[in-house]
Parts: sequence; C-alpha cells; structure tokens
Amino acid sequence: MNKRIMTVLVTLVVIFTTLSPLTLNAEESRVMRFEIGNTTFTIDGVIQEHNVVEWQVLGADLPIYIDPIYDRTMAPTWMVTRAVNGFLDFCHRDQILFMMRDGTLLRFAQDDSRSDSVGVLRIHEDTGAWFLPLRYVAEAFGYEVIWDDAAQAVYIIER
Repeated sequence: MNKRIMTVLVTLVVIFTTLSPLTLNAEESRVMRFEIGNTTFTIDGVIQEHNVVEWQVLGADLPIYIDPIYDRTMAPTWMVTRAVNGFLDFCHRDQILFMMRDGTLLRFAQDDSRSDSVGVLRIHEDTGAWFLPLRYVAEAFGYEVIWDDAAQAVYIIER
C-alpha cells in the first residue's frame, strides 16, 4: 500500500513540475505588436484602438513611424502608455512629459538635453500629437523588445 501511494505521489509531482512552468509562462506573458505605418497595435493578437475623448491630442489615428534623426520606432503616446500600463503627467511650465509605472519614472522633452538618454518626445508638425520611442520606453520598464525587419514591426514581450 505504501509503495502504491508513493508511486502516485511521485507521478503527481513529476506531472505538476513538468506542466506548471509552461502554464505559468503562457498566462504571464503578453506579446504586443507595433507595425510601421499602422494606426493601431495588438496585444496577444487583439487590436487595440484609441479612446477618442481620452487620447485626442496624443496621436489618435496617426501611424507608427521610424524617426529619421534617431532611427527609432516612434508610436503615438496613447499606444505606448497602454502597452506598458503606464501613467502620464505633463508639466506645462517646463513642457516635459512624464511616464510612470511601478516606481520607474521616465522624462520626455522635445529638447534632447532635458530628456532621459534617447527619451525624446516628437511632436507631429500638423496635429501637435505626441510620439514616444517604443524600445526606450519598453526596455526602461523591463520588457523584451524584438525588431522584425521583414515585417517592419516591433514586438514587445512582457514576462
């Protein structure tokens, strides 16, 4: 009887330790896809659309692009903020945009000298919409970033 119980317990332990990490990883990671030229992005294959009222001046309906000066993929602020579950604040006096998440604070300004490394804010000439560098923001908040040259897309993976 004891041998039988031991065999069942060992079998259960083996099954649990084999399947558990796979299940946990699948539940915990999110994959976000940003394609150059698109006005939306996806999270786990689900298209994310902007809220017109909330994000009107922050780049609604403007496409993701590659900044020719910094060679960085730039996305409208609403996309970047939603992707990383960030919170925005803007200092009108200093014209600096702050993004916060889990105790990490990023600072963006049009003037390179007032921004964190490559955290430069780009403002669309015609609309005044704000764009942020995807890789910089994602990596600062601990996400993995992959560039797919063939698809002209950025993948951001949350673990």
